[in-house]
Amino acid sequence: MNGNVELHEAELSAAANEGPHYSDLQIVTAGFYSVPRSQMYYWSATWQAGERESVRDLQDGRSLMFESGRDAAAWLLADDDPDDVSDEG
Repeated sequence: MNGNVELHEAELSAAANEGPHYSDLQIVTAGFYSVPRSQMYYWSATWQAGERESVRDLQDGRSLMFESGRDAAAWLLADDDPDDVSDEG
C-alpha cells in the first residue's frame, strides 16, 4: 500500500473544489481521489465545517492581529471573555 486512502467522490466534502489549496489531490480511476493517510482528518465533515466557519469569520472581520506571540499568549490567558474579539474586549 502506498500510504494513501481512496475515497469515492461523494465521500469528500464539496470544499474539495473551492480553492487552490486543494490542488494537490490526485484524481484516479473510477471517480476516486487519492488522499495521503496523514491528511484524512482534513477531509472529515467536522474539520471541513470548521474550515468554512473560519473563512466566514475572516470575511466578517472576526479575527485578531497581534504584534507578537507574547501578546497573543497574553490574550489567550486573559480572564476576559474569550469569545469577545472586539477592540474593546
